Amino acid sequence: LSIFGIERIAPFFVEQHATNLKSAVELTDDQFREIGFKHKDQIDKLRGVLKEALEERQGGIANGSTAVTSKEKEELDHNYDSEDDEDNNQDDEGDIQANEGDKEDDADATSPEKSDIEEDLMEVLTIFGIERIAPFFAEQDATNLRTAVDLTDDQFREIGFKHQDQIDKLRRVLKETLEEQEDEVDDTVENNDDEKDMDEKNQDREDEAENEPGDAGEINDDLLEVLTLFGIERIAPFFAEQNARTLKDACELTDDQFRTIGFKHQDQIEKLRKVLQETLDEKTEDGGEDESNEETYNDDDDEYDSDLQPSNEELKSMLASCGLTEYFDAFNEAGIDVSQAKYLSDDEIERVGVKNKSHRIKLLKLFAGEEIPESDGEMEDEEETKNQTRLMAAQKLKERKRMLENGNHDQVYSEEFVDGEQNDSETDAKDQKKKKKK
Repeated sequence: LSIFGIERIAPFFVEQHATNLKSAVELTDDQFREIGFKHKDQIDKLRGVLKEALEERQGGIANGSTAVTSKEKEELDHNYDSEDDEDNNQDDEGDIQANEGDKEDDADATSPEKSDIEEDLMEVLTIFGIERIAPFFAEQDATNLRTAVDLTDDQFREIGFKHQDQIDKLRRVLKETLEEQEDEVDDTVENNDDEKDMDEKNQDREDEAENEPGDAGEINDDLLEVLTLFGIERIAPFFAEQNARTLKDACELTDDQFRTIGFKHQDQIEKLRKVLQETLDEKTEDGGEDESNEETYNDDDDEYDSDLQPSNEELKSMLASCGLTEYFDAFNEAGIDVSQAKYLSDDEIERVGVKNKSHRIKLLKLFAGEEIPESDGEMEDEEETKNQTRLMAAQKLKERKRMLENGNHDQVYSEEFVDGEQNDSETDAKDQKKKKKK
């Protein structure tokens, strides 16, 4: 637990009855989470180290070695291989301790001080419990992580390491710590450069804004409140330059427009856009009025003020030109005017309320500025008449077949004569309808 720097939570392991390596390895994921671990990878990493330590301990016992009593002995000083080597290893331990004692005595007069070691290297040595031999690293001119990683195996042995696996393990940890440190430095430098570029660009824009029209006063209070929340209210005039004066306008800005304002990174843009959209949704739920959809009524007759909505009057005229004024209210309620209508698709027109396919086709042509032939209406009527005629003929044919099967030949012939007169009358009615339409 000390290696991971979490020895302070040892009592929580005791609460889970995990007082030794074996019982800690057998803890479930849920028990680890109760102790305080949130992420699965943390649990797996700690469990793996606990398991390795347990296996090493059990392997040492199986080989007849004495129990390891400290982390320092376990990691660096001793690897008991068998009962036959026990006495020799104990003698080696005494020699190393005596040697280290002599070196520590001589360090005051001949070796660099422990304070010469940089904090990052000292932290790694402390994790392994060997911080007392820091002066011997300084003797090898290894005062930081990089120089310690570059030490040769012979230099590690001069410091006091006897086994190659100990050297490899320490060198690996030193190298991983150095790489993490370099990554953090790179990220810090990059972030500082980005912030510096952003500040310089904003400063240039602020200088330009003094000589150009547009200020924060042009921005809606709700939008200005969000910008203030991000601490960027000073760039409000640049939102005004992009015609983004309300929350809705700001939400509809493209990524390129955000970059023109001064945002360099996509995650910054997405974060601000998300907050803008959430704020807009909250205002809408609270009953706030959207300036872009605000309706203005005449107090006298409770009708739309034609001076304030010329586009809708124009749309009404367009619909009247093709005989589709019944859809005007639907378009008007949806807040669609002539300038927006030309961008509508067939599905969008259907969602407005135009269910008739032929009417949608006509509206698409109308909004696109294409000429609509006058015969379109006649063609629709003619097609409808043909369909009705086919249906009636099919019904008559079925009825005549039934009468013939029943032997009513005379009635069938008389029906045909009447049908002929009816067909003539239908033709005359059709001709009259065409003339009326023209």
